[in-house]
Amino acid sequence: GQNHVGYINDDGIGVNFTFAGATMDVDCLLVPKGAPNKDNAMRLINEMIDAEAQARLVSAMPFGPANSNAFTAGILTEEQGKLLPTFPANFAPQLLVDPSFYIGQLGELTEEFDTLIQQ
Repeated sequence: GQNHVGYINDDGIGVNFTFAGATMDVDCLLVPKGAPNKDNAMRLINEMIDAEAQARLVSAMPFGPANSNAFTAGILTEEQGKLLPTFPANFAPQLLVDPSFYIGQLGELTEEFDTLIQQ
């Protein structure tokens, strides 16, 4: 998506793209039980998911912020937001990956993927 096309277009090449049919994945941040620096780890996670921090990160690396409040933090323009996969209007045409699909199939799917990329 935008993370690659944006850099190309910054050079004046003029490539277009769509979010229709793109995939949106989920992820998580966690601190393992018994972690020796739990409080510091939680502070780091809070900073990483902070709306303003995520909005600033887009300037250096144009990936869609996970915190939707990044779009209203006063840092990103609406034009910048429209180019990101997590911009609210860009959600509808995308497919949300269902993590439960991979349960019990990861080995087989990994093997199929490895075969595919070697062709």
